[in-house]
Amino acid sequence: MREVPDSRENKLPLSPRQLLRRLVSVAMGVAVAVSIVAVMFELELIDEELSSSAIKLAEIAHQTLPANIGALSKDDREDWLRNFLDKQAQPGSNHFIAIELYDPSREELGDAAIVDLTRLKPELDKGKHLFSWKRQAEYRRIWLDGQLYLQVWVTLRGASADTFSGYLEGVFLVSPNNLSALMLRVGLIIGIVLVTAGLCILIAYPVIQRQNQRLLAHSAEITESNIELLKVLGNAIAKRDSDTHSHNYRVTLYSILLAEAVHMPVPAIRSLIKGAFLHDVGKIAIPDRILLKQGPLDEQEFKVMQTHVRHGRDIVQGNPWLLEAVDVVYGHHERFNGSGYPQGLRGKAIPLAARVFCIADVFDALTSERPYKKAFSLDKSEAIMREEAGRHFEPRLLEVFLANCRTWYDQIYQQDDAALEQLLTQKMRQYFATDSISRMS
Repeated sequence: MREVPDSRENKLPLSPRQLLRRLVSVAMGVAVAVSIVAVMFELELIDEELSSSAIKLAEIAHQTLPANIGALSKDDREDWLRNFLDKQAQPGSNHFIAIELYDPSREELGDAAIVDLTRLKPELDKGKHLFSWKRQAEYRRIWLDGQLYLQVWVTLRGASADTFSGYLEGVFLVSPNNLSALMLRVGLIIGIVLVTAGLCILIAYPVIQRQNQRLLAHSAEITESNIELLKVLGNAIAKRDSDTHSHNYRVTLYSILLAEAVHMPVPAIRSLIKGAFLHDVGKIAIPDRILLKQGPLDEQEFKVMQTHVRHGRDIVQGNPWLLEAVDVVYGHHERFNGSGYPQGLRGKAIPLAARVFCIADVFDALTSERPYKKAFSLDKSEAIMREEAGRHFEPRLLEVFLANCRTWYDQIYQQDDAALEQLLTQKMRQYFATDSISRMS
């Protein structure tokens, strides 16, 4: 039988390796974020450099344009543009590979190219004619086949009547050598960021590790204190009820074993342990004449005795760490068929921890000697509990318990208080060792 897992994550203390792994992850995450910002900033600078180069080259073309270029034939204009492209296309330099010229009314005067633009044309067509008399230039970056191109739009303002005014659109190629240098700049920035992150890890790790060790040591102290708190409270209740420590130890161990068998989550088992130890804490508020009465209780006395679950709830609710015990403290006298108290809950409405604990509690009561009864045999105890399936107990939980109870009884019942305490302490350390640190993290 498998219950729905607890939604709370079972956080564990970090080992040195886990701490280093987490520190590296955080540092690398920060490094990646910083690298992205730095690379974007560097790309902006590179864009400015490239666009400035393209604009300067366009200005050179502007300055050398014939003042009467508009009066030339289209073939002459395109010859002039092609000659310009050939002259500025120096090996290993950034240069225009295509150019178009427009008059002030944006009528095309001619175009020329020194390479085949078939592969580039679909990308170039995505760019609109971003000519604006208010802005000097616009550009768009294009990556294709491992090459970087700028699609550039430059406004050409004539300084005099003899200077051409209009617009120039060009395709500016970043040379492979310059592109490699630019990529090297970007890679260098990323490398600097990563090396800096690595140095920060080397410096920070010993400091954080020391603090982590102190936290783990402090957590262990808190865990031991909390375990002792449960023991002291549970034993005080047992003394008040003329019972022995053994009952608290046994019912808690039985409860843990059943919880493990039905795969309860670790946080839920921690809550169960707290509730099992403190299930009768409310009996502190019950008068001695009723609590210690040797004979059966009358109706009025029984009603007073029933109030111990409410008193217990009020006690554990006053402490944040003990609050998790409330499901067992307030619900361990509920019955699966709804005939229990104090709320008359039925079926799965009863908290799982309470359903588990009541099986362990009744089993120990039946198999143990009490002032008012002798211990029942295992056969009789099992028969009595089996008859209560679906009435007192959840049938599926009871089936698991009865399938294992003889083995668990042999492991637990014959042990003395010291041995039981040792067994329970081991179990509690297993489940509570991570509790304090998980609350701090």
